[in-house]
Amino acid sequence: MTLRSQRYSDARELFLSQDHFMLKAKAIDVDVKRGDYDVARQTISRIIPASQSEIDYLMTQMTYLDYLSQQAQFVLASSEYDRLRTVAETHDPLAPYT
Repeated sequence: MTLRSQRYSDARELFLSQDHFMLKAKAIDVDVKRGDYDVARQTISRIIPASQSEIDYLMTQMTYLDYLSQQAQFVLASSEYDRLRTVAETHDPLAPYT
């Protein structure tokens, strides 16, 4: 592992070790910024949501990762579109981030 890779790994682990959900979610950003979408998916699976809004946030991030990794081939099913729309219309502290 290179020094740079180790720094990203350390940053991810630091964010994941935090108590606040949005700080944990910053760990996803570490992987997305590197273009490492598979690791970002693994990072999402390590975050345990405590509320429906946190579940919605993680689901939205997973959909975003699907888009980033597939780009032109990405197709959003109508059921997924409806779910995202429902999340977007939610009045919740995390809703602006979805």
